[in-house]
Amino acid sequence: MKRRAVAPFVFAVFAASACGLTIDAPATPPAADGGMDGSVDAARDATTDSAVDSGGETGTSDSGAETGATDGGILDDSGPIDAGLAPILIDVYGIANKVDVAPSANSLIDVTSIDTDTKVVTVGGGNVANGAFVDVQLTNNAGDAVAMRVKRWTVNQTVRITGSKPLVVVADTIDIQAKIDASARGVAGGPGMSWAPGVGGNGTSKSGGGGGGRFTNGATGGGASYAENNNGGSGGTSSPASPFALLAGAAGGASGAPGGACGRAGGAGGALLLHATTSLTVGNNGLITVHGGGGEGGCPFPLTLGGSGGGGGGSGGTVLLTTGTLTITGKLLAFGGGGGGAGASNAVGVRGGDGKDPPDDGQNAAGGAGGAGLIVGGIGFNGGSGGSGGGTAGPQAGQRDGSGGGGGGAAGRLYLRATVNNATTLKNLCSPTCEVL
Repeated sequence: MKRRAVAPFVFAVFAASACGLTIDAPATPPAADGGMDGSVDAARDATTDSAVDSGGETGTSDSGAETGATDGGILDDSGPIDAGLAPILIDVYGIANKVDVAPSANSLIDVTSIDTDTKVVTVGGGNVANGAFVDVQLTNNAGDAVAMRVKRWTVNQTVRITGSKPLVVVADTIDIQAKIDASARGVAGGPGMSWAPGVGGNGTSKSGGGGGGRFTNGATGGGASYAENNNGGSGGTSSPASPFALLAGAAGGASGAPGGACGRAGGAGGALLLHATTSLTVGNNGLITVHGGGGEGGCPFPLTLGGSGGGGGGSGGTVLLTTGTLTITGKLLAFGGGGGGAGASNAVGVRGGDGKDPPDDGQNAAGGAGGAGLIVGGIGFNGGSGGSGGGTAGPQAGQRDGSGGGGGGAAGRLYLRATVNNATTLKNLCSPTCEVL
C-alpha cells in the first residue's frame, strides 16, 4: 500500500478510481525508505495491508475498497505500519476521496482565514499556518474541493472561508468555540460550486429577479406595473436531500437593468465538510454559517426608463459534520439572502435598498426597501420591496409595484453524521433542521 508524506503546502493531485482517489505514484520509487513505502516494502504491503485496514484493502495499491464494520465506512487506518500517517477514506453518501497526507506536526489554533484558491491558512498576526492540503475530486457532480489535513483544529476566533472551491477539513479532533463563516457577502458567493437548478430566474428591466433555491424553492421576483406590466423572475428549484452532494447554494436572479448597473443577484452560500476521526464539538459560542447573500437594489428612473427591479437573494449553502462522537451546544445556520428592493419609476425617484445578508441570531434576512416615488392617477411609481430570505420560515416573493422587488433566497442544507452517539438528538440545533445521514 503506497504511502508518502506531504510537506506543508505541497499539494498532491489524486487520480480517480472506482473506489475513490489514489495518490499518483512517483515516477522513480526510492530504493529504500527506512521501512516506509518504497520498492523494498511492496511485498509487505501485499501481505499485511488487509489486516491493518479491517479486511478491505488488499494489494499493492490503495485502489481496493476500504470498508470495515467499525465505523460505518469512515476509517482511520493509521498504525505501526503507517508510522503515524493517517489516511482517511471519506465515503459518505456520494463522497469517496482518499485524503492521504500526514497531519501537521502542530495543532492549528488562532486561524483567521482559509482561502481555497490560494490554499493559504492565515493565523493571528498574519502568519501562514503549517497545514497540509490536497486537491480532491468530488462525486455527484460537485466539482473539485480542497482538503486540509491537520491533527487537531481548535477554532477560538472567527475564521473566514473564501475561494471558489468547497473546503474539506480532516482532523483527529475538531473543537469549534467561535465562528466559522463560509457565507456569501451580498453579490459575492461563498466557496463551492453552485446548485445549478437552483439559480433564480432573471427579471426584465423593471421586474425583480427570483430567489435562489436549495432547501425549498426560491421565491419569485415582483412584477412591474409601470410600462411593462409583467411578472418577475421565477424562484430557483430546490435540491433533493439525498444523495448528499457538497455543493454551494444557488445565486438569485438578476434584474434586467441595462449593463447590469444595479439589481445584481445575491451570491450563493458556501460548502463545507468537517470530518473528525475521534470527536467534533460545536461549543456554546460555536457557530457555523453558510448564508446566502442579499440581492442588490434596483436603479431609480434617471438611470433606466422607469426604475429597475431588485436582484433575487442567494440561497444558503451546505455543511456536513461527520465524526465518531458529535457534541453540539452552539448553532449551524444556512439562511437565504433577502431580495433587493426595486428603484422608483419617476424622475425624483430613489434607488432600491439592497437585500440584507442573514444575521446570526436566527432571524430571516430582510428584503431591501423599494425606492419611494409618486403615485399618479392610480399608477404606482414606487419600487417594490424585496422578499425576505428563507430560514425559520420560507422565502417571500418580491413586491409588485411600479417596478418589482427581488425574491428571497431559500435556506440551505445541513447534515450530521456520528458513528458513536445519536446525531438525531442534535438536529434541531441547526436552522434549517439538520438531516442525519
